[in-house]
Order: sequence, then structure tokens, then C-alpha cells
Amino acid sequence: MLKSRRIVLFLLAVFLISVIPALAQDEYTVSLGKSDTRGEYLVGAKGMTLYVFPADPLGKSVCNGKCAEAWPPLLADSADKVTADEEVPG
Repeated sequence: MLKSRRIVLFLLAVFLISVIPALAQDEYTVSLGKSDTRGEYLVGAKGMTLYVFPADPLGKSVCNGKCAEAWPPLLADSADKVTADEEVPG
């Protein structure tokens, strides 16, 4: 019983060590992706292309559920936490 408890506590510690840095993220970086055929485009931290969804009204997303699963949004707590890589103009 004591051995299994130690194993569970060890696994929990490993999990928390891996998750806490992601939860503490306080900056979101936008960078430039490059394509020989398409040119430059914006990407998030994971290198995924960022899109504008024209059906969204200002300040609200209507892409939810399956749409958000297929096209995960870049979410930030505030615009102050979004930074641009030095390659991004403007």
C-alpha cells in the first residue's frame, strides 16, 4: 500500500511539474511563417497559422465547438500579453 501511494505521489508530482509552466504562461507570441508559394503569414507559438474569422463581431468569436476544435483560437488574457516576434512588421 505504501509503495503504491509513493508511485501515485511521484506520478502526480511529474504531472504537476509538466503542467504548471503552461498554466503560468503570461505572454503570447505571434511570429511570421514563410511559404515559397504563399509568402509570409502569422503563426502562433506552436507554429500554427493564425486566421481571421470574418463572421466574428468585434470582441466576440462565433467559432465554437467543432469549429474551435478544428481551428483552435489564440487566446490571451489581455492584449498587453500579446507580443510580436521581431520579424513581424508593424
